[in-house]
Amino acid sequence: MTTLLVNSFIYTVEKYGQKTAIVDYPDGSTRRNTSFDDLLMLSRQVAAYIKERNIAPQSFINIELAAGADFLVAEMGVWMARCVVVPVGPAFPEERKAYIRQHSEAVLNIDRD
Repeated sequence: MTTLLVNSFIYTVEKYGQKTAIVDYPDGSTRRNTSFDDLLMLSRQVAAYIKERNIAPQSFINIELAAGADFLVAEMGVWMARCVVVPVGPAFPEERKAYIRQHSEAVLNIDRD
């Protein structure tokens, strides 16, 4: 399934390249347009980061980012590294986030830092 999603994403990038894929407001007020090409480039950087750390395929990785381009980049990068996404909503109560971190068996946490 992951391979299908990644391949579909790459096909879309090849087709639409410089067109805007996502418009978001990462700081709440500044508009940011992210192209398909940028999404692919950044997602590949995330995948490379994961692979450089010798994280095995099928490993769980927490993503603690708000919805938007950053989350999508991290999510696609995790999938490209053949790992499993565990979404941890940054707006979740701290108790809930701690529970997910503790029980997800994630080997990496991707957040704003």
